[in-house]
Amino acid sequence: TEDDLEELGRLLDARASKGSRAMIVEKGETEEEWLRIFDTFFSIYDEMEKEDELHFDITHLFRSHSVLAFVIGELGGIFKDVRVKGLYYGMFTKGKASPIVDMSMFFELLDWAKAVRNLK
Repeated sequence: TEDDLEELGRLLDARASKGSRAMIVEKGETEEEWLRIFDTFFSIYDEMEKEDELHFDITHLFRSHSVLAFVIGELGGIFKDVRVKGLYYGMFTKGKASPIVDMSMFFELLDWAKAVRNLK
């Protein structure tokens, strides 16, 4: 519930430097849901300032949410000069503890791809 998320946000803030927020996100089964998820993710930037760092923890979301978080991260870099320093995702492994991986290196790979394109 939203009340549970407020408490979780307070707990996260106690461990982070500032601005932690937990939010409820839809499954993303329709285009309308995806647009609402986009708005929810992108609203994070309303609270950020230039050169802030963003860490996305989407550990318990569906795979498609990681793609959307990646796109939102790139747009935030363009519009707000905010860099995603962590994009954490849990890789479901049936019957075992799921490893959590940091996919933020993909932003660096994308920067390299853009640099090569500009060079060409």
